[in-house]
Amino acid sequence: MQAALAAAVALNDMSLITQLLDMGASISRSNNPMIVGSVLTTAARFAHYTTVEYIIQRCVERNSNPYWSGIIFDALRISTIRGHHPVFSCLFRTHRSCYGIQHLEQLVRDAIRGDSTDVILDLIEAFPPAEKRDWRQKTLQLAAAFGSCGIITTILYQYGASPNYGSPRTEAPLVVAANAGQLHAVRILLAHGAAADYRYYSRTGTAIEQAAQSGRDDIVEVLLDAGATMENEKISAFFAAACKSQIGIMRLLIARGANIDKHGCGRRSLAHAVRLGIEPMVRALVTEFKVNPGRVSDDEDDDELSAMEVAVGYNQKVIVETLVDLGMKRIEAEETADTPTMEEL
Repeated sequence: MQAALAAAVALNDMSLITQLLDMGASISRSNNPMIVGSVLTTAARFAHYTTVEYIIQRCVERNSNPYWSGIIFDALRISTIRGHHPVFSCLFRTHRSCYGIQHLEQLVRDAIRGDSTDVILDLIEAFPPAEKRDWRQKTLQLAAAFGSCGIITTILYQYGASPNYGSPRTEAPLVVAANAGQLHAVRILLAHGAAADYRYYSRTGTAIEQAAQSGRDDIVEVLLDAGATMENEKISAFFAAACKSQIGIMRLLIARGANIDKHGCGRRSLAHAVRLGIEPMVRALVTEFKVNPGRVSDDEDDDELSAMEVAVGYNQKVIVETLVDLGMKRIEAEETADTPTMEEL
């Protein structure tokens, strides 16, 4: 009987496993964690609540084998990802006290992958009181990254999580959603009060800058319609798009009124492209976007440097030829002695 049970498990045949258990096959008699674990994970995969409950009552709760916590956790992850809330609840209440913050964090991630709203609610309640607020926000951030719109809505409504919240551990949900290309999540967050220009004091930038870098014109449009600012003192959506050679986004921003002269955005974009040797971007900025290659220094107080001087200083020979083709005068390396070379940097 035990051999037949093992074979049924190997075949993932839940119907046969159930029949064998009804016929008297014992999974507790052998005290074999491998067989128990296999039956339990198979039952969790097929959301077979009766079998899960049978194993918990007949085997796990009556046995002190140290492997049970790991076995239960594997089955928990399966039921969490698949969104089988009754099975999850049965497993979770059995060994809830055995799982720490790291286990709960893994289960939260699994629940978001499975868009399991009921499971998420149980998990958040399981966190210690001091951790709950941070994990509501962390869950909102993770849901934004995965585009789990049902979970986003539940966390905002049921727990009152803020769509405008950032910390050293948690970036603003709107920024996360834009960076991940989750259009529907962006729309839901905006509809629930997320500020289009919210930026936590980090290096990730605003949502529109993330979307511009990713080339997501649909998200850029939605953010612009919500009032997102295209230029600010630190960076701009145009510069963010230029850094990733997103010419389509750059055109969209110009069409929506972007001012590439504000804060030296155009000059900085051209300087960046020249330094990195991105020839198509250099050509597009000069010819299509009308950026003056005669001055591309990043700081108003710096000596004015031309695109040609920067290209020679960084030994970008292809860019030098491109600039000559665009009408600039060729210069020699000794004429740019004050410009650092790549080796010096």
